[in-house]
Amino acid sequence: MAGELSVYVAGKWFHARSGSTVFAPRGLPHAYRVDSQVCQFLTVITPGGFEQWFVRTGRPAERLSLPSEPDGPPDIALLTSAAADHGVEILGPTPII
Repeated sequence: MAGELSVYVAGKWFHARSGSTVFAPRGLPHAYRVDSQVCQFLTVITPGGFEQWFVRTGRPAERLSLPSEPDGPPDIALLTSAAADHGVEILGPTPII
């Protein structure tokens, strides 16, 4: 991991910096929040299959840089239905620290 990230797991916030590891067990509510200008982290999802949620809800990068502005608000209906197809329930906005 590079940068700083806060991870919400089952009602608690954990702050991770470069070199940290955070475990979010399957079945527990969790969320991620980037706290630094740049943040790179690896997420391992088991069992396999949920990566298809990212394929369905995302789109390929158009260039090797981050967009300066979002294209608009997230498509909550798409995110929710794609998650439900994998047995995941989106609970709502990320809690405030």
